[in-house]
Amino acid sequence: MLGLVTVAQLASYLTTSNSKDTGSSVLSQQSALTATARINLSITALIDLDTRGKSALTKAGRERHLADLQSSLAYLKRSQRRTEAKAAISTLSQTLEKLRRSPEWKSGAPLDERMRIWLINDASRIQYEITQAAQYETKLLVQANEQEQLTTILLLMGSVVSAVSGTFLFARPMARKLSAVYQEHELAVSRVEVQRAELQTQNIKLREQTALAEEQRRDLKELTRLYKANANQFQSIFSGLPVPCFAMRPNGEVFEWNHACEKLFQYAQAEAVARKPWEQIFHGDDAALIRRHFDRAAAGFASTQEEAEISGPDGQQLWITVQSIPMMDMQGQVTGVLTAMTDLTERRKAELGLQESRNLIARMMESSPQIAYVLNLATGSISYANGQLAKLLNISVQEMNERGTTLLELVHPEDLELVRKHYDEVRVGSDQDIHTIEFRMARVDGTYRWVRTKETVFVRDARGNVTQILGSAEDVTDKRANEERLRLLSVVAAQSGSGVVIARPDRSIIFANPAYEEMTGYKSDELTGPNGKLLTSLFIPEQEGWGDLNLALDKQKSYYGEFRMERKDGEEFWSDFSMTPVYNQDNELTHWVAIQDDITSRRTIMQQIVVSRERLNVALQSSQSAVFDWNLTTNKLYLSFDFNTLLGYDANLVEDGEEYWLNLVHPVDKVGLERNLKDHLKGSEEVFRHEHRLRTKAGTYEWFMITGEIIESNDRSQPRRFIGTFTNISDRKHNEQRLAESEQRWNFALEGSGAGVWDWKIADSTLFLSRQWKNILGYAMDELPDDFKVWETHMHPEDRAAWFSDLEAHLQGNT
Repeated sequence: MLGLVTVAQLASYLTTSNSKDTGSSVLSQQSALTATARINLSITALIDLDTRGKSALTKAGRERHLADLQSSLAYLKRSQRRTEAKAAISTLSQTLEKLRRSPEWKSGAPLDERMRIWLINDASRIQYEITQAAQYETKLLVQANEQEQLTTILLLMGSVVSAVSGTFLFARPMARKLSAVYQEHELAVSRVEVQRAELQTQNIKLREQTALAEEQRRDLKELTRLYKANANQFQSIFSGLPVPCFAMRPNGEVFEWNHACEKLFQYAQAEAVARKPWEQIFHGDDAALIRRHFDRAAAGFASTQEEAEISGPDGQQLWITVQSIPMMDMQGQVTGVLTAMTDLTERRKAELGLQESRNLIARMMESSPQIAYVLNLATGSISYANGQLAKLLNISVQEMNERGTTLLELVHPEDLELVRKHYDEVRVGSDQDIHTIEFRMARVDGTYRWVRTKETVFVRDARGNVTQILGSAEDVTDKRANEERLRLLSVVAAQSGSGVVIARPDRSIIFANPAYEEMTGYKSDELTGPNGKLLTSLFIPEQEGWGDLNLALDKQKSYYGEFRMERKDGEEFWSDFSMTPVYNQDNELTHWVAIQDDITSRRTIMQQIVVSRERLNVALQSSQSAVFDWNLTTNKLYLSFDFNTLLGYDANLVEDGEEYWLNLVHPVDKVGLERNLKDHLKGSEEVFRHEHRLRTKAGTYEWFMITGEIIESNDRSQPRRFIGTFTNISDRKHNEQRLAESEQRWNFALEGSGAGVWDWKIADSTLFLSRQWKNILGYAMDELPDDFKVWETHMHPEDRAAWFSDLEAHLQGNT
């Protein structure tokens, strides 16, 4: 019996020990599950690093995550007994070793896709195996609890048997031992129950964690599949985008470069990836442009779309739009920058061509002599007009629109109803119709001008209603006035003293007034009609001006000239010919109007005047004279060419010559000249004469006599025109001086001899008596006049008859 009790006690001890070992194993599996969760967190951190595309952790942080992974794997390797779990742990260890040796890990670059898939698969496998191990240990724990309950029953039965069959000697000690064993057994049962409850709770949690781990594994697997699908789809879409796009990491390196970029910039994807575009592909201002947009997006803000001109391959210029936007993860962190461009080169060329065409049209419209405009039919305002409208109305379109002035407000009240009917016709007309109207428009100064417009439909709205009209207009005020004047002239042409002819554009005469008939000798019916004359039929061809006349006719221009013409009887005469074209409202030539006068007599007189002028010039040159013409009203003195020639200067016509003339006068003569000139202009003398000296080009002085006369005046106190001549009298002055000197010497000789001298000019009966002659008779020089009667009265009466007889004989030539 004692041996039975000993066996029962040993079994109880063993059972209690086995229960403790089983509980410790369960706690070890809980630690393994915690280590597995830490592995999942570390791998997720590494995958998040790759997803963000930048190093969110420092190098020490990445190494810490890897150390946590290896520590957790080492713990699992020690705690796991199942072969499958150890194999999964070994596989993940090998994968981590490959990770440490990979270039991406060493350079800090994101993990490649294959490495990410390996990590996810290995972590999922470890999660599965650790979960299976935990379930196995739980099963062992349940079995241990059942064995412990059986041992307890056996122990109780042994205790009962021992109590009944034991001796009194051992009954009391054994009872005490059994009581102690029982108490221990009760404590052990209580601990087992607590452990069982804890194990059940842990088992429930373990199942939940297992289910969660399985769900996470499935999610990771699905995410991996979706990531691959999305990555492939993104790659396909990105590569096939028609616009150039490239993606950069936060450090500026390109990791996506689509086909449009390859085509536009001639850079293959392999050449562009892992390089910073502003260092390799773009240069100068282009690089600064790309960098500026990148910096904006890298800071978390989309850049503003910008148009720019950049240098493309081979140096050609490209017009593009560029914009960069940030690429962010779910936490709002920037993981990259996407830059998109649009090639606007062709559109820009088209726009430039269109703008050039618009500018050309605008220049054509602005340079057009006619008014071009666009009228808003709904509001009556002018949307556009060239500068000719402002010239017509003296107000710009902008000013009109600012004042709210409409077209109808400018129309003359008498023409308003006509203009309204005109625009009603435009509204119901087709787009090909051209509508014409003439009406009066008001200018800023209140006057009116006649305009003739041609308008057509320019824009219709969605309902087909006319909203805008394109038109051109011309100012026909002068043309209408000319037509009216022509009508009036046609009435008075028949009464004109000048010859008037009207001809068609083909130059055939349709009208000739009586003066033209008398001038040419032809009747009206001979000049007009099918067999009539042309406008130039009576002209003698190939004369001076003949070519210019025909050129003016061809170009429909006005012309004036003098031509020789032939009358009906063959006699030639000179005609003063003037012709003018006449146009209709469409600016088309309708008629020629010519006016002619017989100027034969006038030309004869003019020829005589020319001859007279030539003779005058010869006379002036031979007499060493020049002509002056002094307009006293304007105080302009004109000196002829000969004036300068006489003084040795170049032959030039001098205007405003008063100062020029007076500056040449000898200072001694200048005061007397100005005084005499002033007196003459006051009307003191009819003819002005004055002798003075003028300075020549050589610096010497020549004597000139100015002779002039006032030929125009309001009255004698207000002369208007003074003309005359300058004559070089230097030779005469020199001769007079020599004669005076000779006479002086002769007088000295006579006075020295005591003889008196007389000089009788028989032609005009003037007598000169010398000083000595008068002195002989006892008179002073001024006491006796130079008169023949003085001589006769002082002669002795007895000598008078003999003296006259001798004088007569001498005059007859007898002595």
